[in-house]
Amino acid sequence: MAPTDKTDTPKSPTFLAEQYHQEAESLLKEDKYTKALILLEKANKILLTEGKERDVLRADILHLISNCYFAQDMYPKATTYNKEALEIQTELLGVAAEATLKSRLHRGLILSLIHISEPT
Repeated sequence: MAPTDKTDTPKSPTFLAEQYHQEAESLLKEDKYTKALILLEKANKILLTEGKERDVLRADILHLISNCYFAQDMYPKATTYNKEALEIQTELLGVAAEATLKSRLHRGLILSLIHISEPT
C-alpha cells in the first residue's frame, strides 16, 4: 500500500501504521483475529496521535477492527468500530464507494445478529 501522503517516509509514524495494517491483513487471512486486532489497535492509535482521525487508512483499519470483533462474537464492539468506519468512508469516499458499501453490508449483518434495527 502506498503512503497516504508525501510525508510518510519509512521512519514516519504513519508508515509504521501502514505496516501494522498490512501485517494485520496477512494475519486475518489466517483467521488470527486476536493477533491482528493488536496490530490494528496500534495502527489506529498512531493515526489518532498523528491527527488523522478522518483518514481513509484509518477507516479501513476501523473496518478491520470491527471484523475482528465480529469474528469473536463481540457484536457491540464490532458495531461501534463499524459505525465510525462507515461515517469516515461515507464522508471521504462517498456512499457508492466499494469500501463504504462493504462497511454498510457488514453493519447490516452485525445489527441483524444483535437484533437492532436502525433508520435507513
